Amino acid sequence: MEILTSSSPWLSSLSNTSTTTTLNTTAGGDNWWSPRDVLALRAVYRYLDKAMPVTLTLGIVGNVLAVLAFMTSPLKFISLSHYLSALAVADVMNLLAGLVLWVSQHGWNLYTKVGFCQLTSFVLLMSRFLTVWYLLSAHVERLLVLYGQPNSKRWCSVFRTKCVILTVFVLSLVAFLHYIWSHVVVWKRGQYMCTTMQESVIHINRLRRVELVLALFLPMLLMVGIDAALVLKMIHKRLHAAVAKPPRSASDRMLTSLKAMGDHSLRSTDKDYASADNGEITALSKSQATEAVSIKEGTNGNRQKVTTGGGGGVGVGGGGGGGGGERGEQPVPIDLNKEKCRATVMCIVMGLGFIALTLPSAYLRARMSFAEQEGRFPLTTYEIHLMQVLEKVNQFTGLYKVLLYLLFLSSFRRALLALLRNVCLSRCCRCRRHRQFVTTV
Repeated sequence: MEILTSSSPWLSSLSNTSTTTTLNTTAGGDNWWSPRDVLALRAVYRYLDKAMPVTLTLGIVGNVLAVLAFMTSPLKFISLSHYLSALAVADVMNLLAGLVLWVSQHGWNLYTKVGFCQLTSFVLLMSRFLTVWYLLSAHVERLLVLYGQPNSKRWCSVFRTKCVILTVFVLSLVAFLHYIWSHVVVWKRGQYMCTTMQESVIHINRLRRVELVLALFLPMLLMVGIDAALVLKMIHKRLHAAVAKPPRSASDRMLTSLKAMGDHSLRSTDKDYASADNGEITALSKSQATEAVSIKEGTNGNRQKVTTGGGGGVGVGGGGGGGGGERGEQPVPIDLNKEKCRATVMCIVMGLGFIALTLPSAYLRARMSFAEQEGRFPLTTYEIHLMQVLEKVNQFTGLYKVLLYLLFLSSFRRALLALLRNVCLSRCCRCRRHRQFVTTV
């Protein structure tokens, strides 16, 4: 297992490809692959490697904005927002560690510096553990919301959510802290390399087997089971609602809509009522909360239209008083509880996407850790190049989650737009104050 520990954890892209190929060509193994397949994988690896800076940068910026949108808006009062924020923080840690590896490969070799070697290995593996368990926690929260509706508010409170997030973080901190003192920088094969201490190689390999089970395969298995339960519950609720809903005629639908409009007008403010100087005008249609139409009997007998504007004023004859005759638009509330179905579907898609992007490389890691073959490396040359490509693909897990937030959650889009608007307005106000100060001076 010297090849595994001679570079970053799980055979990162810092390892020399030509050296790895030479070592594993003599190691034997299955020869079902051809040299043309290895060349194709190298070409894919080069294309992915060129796209890494953009992917890592967009992922870091997107996840930081996601945390700010969730935690600086009314979404912070919902438990799912805290899980998604913690997931975004773990993704930022993983992307930063990946950025250090990429910079070390293409320029300034930070990974082989004492301190960066230990810290990057620690953050890389701990962030992967946090990502999968926070994602599983979000699935459990959705499961409790759908199956335990009477007690879901008590089980999924913000305080309990914070306790779960803090507990998972402390456990991961303790579980991966040994990478801080077990990794060293050594001179090997004509270059400096971040590797495991020789006396700790056996113990680290054993711990990695436990980490594979607890940090990847067990959470993935639980995630698949929870996704199946969520899908079944959603289908059951949809079918039950379709069966329990009796067919209604057109007249019934019209009466129901008119009754709802009347109830809404009764709860409205006194803006529905308007008075004029030549007589009292009463709104005849209470179904319109922002527009009152009445007939004013004047000396000339003309009919005039009275409209209440958004600012509470009254306009006569098509014009508006006070509010300019325009309808006041109420802002749409930012509430994730009104998107339970969409949030659940988003969690299901997010979990399945994470498994699809992570499982192939996890399988190769398992073969690397569990296969005991004396005298040869457990992976072939083709599989080593394939694992390097999959490690690059694995970096996209920190980016696609933000795209899912934007695609599924309209409340998140509104919170993000409000955040960006506030930032722009504050910046404009600072520029104006600076200009005024300069002109006065």
